[in-house]
Amino acid sequence: MLAHCDFVYAGERREVPLPFVTWRSCRNSEAAICFHCVRIYPRSRADPAGWAFDASRAAELGTITQVVPDQSLQRQQLKLRVALAQNPPLRCGSKRLMKRALREQLEQAVKLENEVFAERVRSDDAKQAFAAFFEKRQPA
Repeated sequence: MLAHCDFVYAGERREVPLPFVTWRSCRNSEAAICFHCVRIYPRSRADPAGWAFDASRAAELGTITQVVPDQSLQRQQLKLRVALAQNPPLRCGSKRLMKRALREQLEQAVKLENEVFAERVRSDDAKQAFAAFFEKRQPA
């Protein structure tokens, strides 16, 4: 979800995981996460093991907008909501136009992810992962 957000604030102790990297089956519910990862993370910075980034590292990589003290998180979010509510409606139109440029690429990415998901969900790896999940064990 973070890849689809315009603003993301995180408390100092927050971790930002990239769990899809370690899943044995590509998920189609990630709404073009591969497309967004390529846009957000430089290839040399993406974590191939799927580990979580701490909040400061996530901010450095551009996943989150700002790290704030844990006790100030709600206050900072409220402050942003108030500021955004005071913007003129035309600004929302501009935002839509900025996102439109990526719309076709995004639709293609979702289509491709769905194709890969359909293929992967029938794989032996996926069957093993599903069986392990239901049997409450690690996949072989």
